[in-house]
Amino acid sequence: SRELFLPSETINQVLQMKYGEGANFRRFLTEMRLRYAEGFLTMTDLPVCDVAVDTGFNSIHTFIRLYKQRYGKTPSEYRKEKGASQ
Repeated sequence: SRELFLPSETINQVLQMKYGEGANFRRFLTEMRLRYAEGFLTMTDLPVCDVAVDTGFNSIHTFIRLYKQRYGKTPSEYRKEKGASQ
């Protein structure tokens, strides 16, 4: 919100209008980071820890937990599955 010069409440209101009641900046940012990480995992051979850092996660453990929660598998499992199907 500092970089946009807007109160965080305003940003959350805009996100809720666009994406629905449960939307907020933190969830939106996490979703964008996970989608970005998905691209890294399918298009590069970077180690998972580098993908986590390059996509804005401060903790590899948090990255793996959120990735598994979102996609139903760990980043390594996802990469193996996508690599095997190509």
